[in-house]
Amino acid sequence: MRKFLPVMVAVLLSVCASLSLAGPKKLTVDQVLSGIEGRYKTSGMCAKFYQEATLAGMGISDNATGSVCFKAPDKMAWKYEKPEEQEVVTDGKILWIYRKVDNQVMVGEAGAFFGSGEGASFFSDVTRLKKMFTVSFAKGMIPEKWSKSGWYALRLIPKKKRPEFVELNLAVDARTFEIQESVSKNQAGDSTRILFYDLAFNQKLPDSKFVFIAPKGADVMKME
Repeated sequence: MRKFLPVMVAVLLSVCASLSLAGPKKLTVDQVLSGIEGRYKTSGMCAKFYQEATLAGMGISDNATGSVCFKAPDKMAWKYEKPEEQEVVTDGKILWIYRKVDNQVMVGEAGAFFGSGEGASFFSDVTRLKKMFTVSFAKGMIPEKWSKSGWYALRLIPKKKRPEFVELNLAVDARTFEIQESVSKNQAGDSTRILFYDLAFNQKLPDSKFVFIAPKGADVMKME
């Protein structure tokens, strides 16, 4: 199984600029969160993504691109296109991870992997951000692009402590309240950055889109 999947969240590669709120209107954290909730109050949302995962101790980075769809409650379908085809799908209860090159499907309980908001799973119901995280404006060192773009930079600390997921940073467009990037980090300092683009809201997505049917002859393995 590929090392860098959204279920193996982590984040924040090197960043080099101080936070500047001169661009966006100075709202409170609660006002920004309310803006996000209003924007993502939708039947379904899809987007394309670019992902960069970094192993801090080894200085190794891995990039991937693809598309993703979210639907409340707790439904996600990630489709990786490059560098190899993979799918990460959940209906909120069951998680399927499919690697095409090996014709292998790994199956597990979704809550064990996404229960604390890992893997950008918060997109399936952004109204739970306040319940799942302690949220503040990010201070100090943030990506230069975030400052220059006039985005709000939020720092989210999971209320449920897990070594594989200790921090999440979000870049939020000050005009639309759309989340442009997410950056997550684990206890070891490994990081995963996900850039979202071509966002499409109010998509009518059938529940069947979030159920994975193993291809004929696939090797199906259970994740503990």
